[in-house]
Amino acid sequence: MEMGLLHVRQTIDDVPVSENPKGFRIGTPKTENSRRTITLDKTVLDVLIDIRQRQDAEADRIGTAWNNPDGFVFTRLTGSPVLSQHAYWAFKQSLKRAGIWDGVAKSSGDAYLHHLRHTFGYD
Repeated sequence: MEMGLLHVRQTIDDVPVSENPKGFRIGTPKTENSRRTITLDKTVLDVLIDIRQRQDAEADRIGTAWNNPDGFVFTRLTGSPVLSQHAYWAFKQSLKRAGIWDGVAKSSGDAYLHHLRHTFGYD
């Protein structure tokens, strides 16, 4: 992060606990185009640095209960990764609080976090 570059080299997928006790698996991006380097602007870089500093403080506070050996950026309280089901739930709660979505599928369809990929562009 110090150089302001994000290297996309791995993915994380939810899997049944019967397949992996952690509930996730680390893999590789599906396509060659998915493996890329993205330049981060100063605002994004500052946010990521702040997240890392907060994680370091939390790890110091809870000691051995902190468990983030893979260095995930977006974690739950003890360092485990935020999985898609957690992000999806939080996304829907945010839409409800904002009055954008009432929790029922509308004629235009359900609300999916994946749809946000169309709302951000970068050079």
